[in-house]
Amino acid sequence: MILLRERPPLLETPFEVFDKGVFTPNDQFFVRWHLPVIPTSIDVDTFRLRVDGHVRTPAEFTINEILHQPEIELAAVNQCSGNSRGFLSPRVPGGEWGMVRWAMLCGPGLP
Repeated sequence: MILLRERPPLLETPFEVFDKGVFTPNDQFFVRWHLPVIPTSIDVDTFRLRVDGHVRTPAEFTINEILHQPEIELAAVNQCSGNSRGFLSPRVPGGEWGMVRWAMLCGPGLP
């Protein structure tokens, strides 16, 4: 991984990773964290995942509810909206991303 900044973490996937296969290994997936505090643990009894915004029906899930959802497998691309920011002219504020803030992933998900 290419460390661009430590706090908040900003890690870039080395370009050669994409020559090794279609899917990006978890340990080489780019890292972009916007918040000042990095959680190191959660209370599984009180944690809730809220899904709202541009969705038909806002919802909230406990960890237990998430773990008991049926699984589906899908392939998807995840790309940071700041991809290639380092090439903009004039320069704009933010991390100096190069070209590799995207990743292909495949694995279990929720329907």
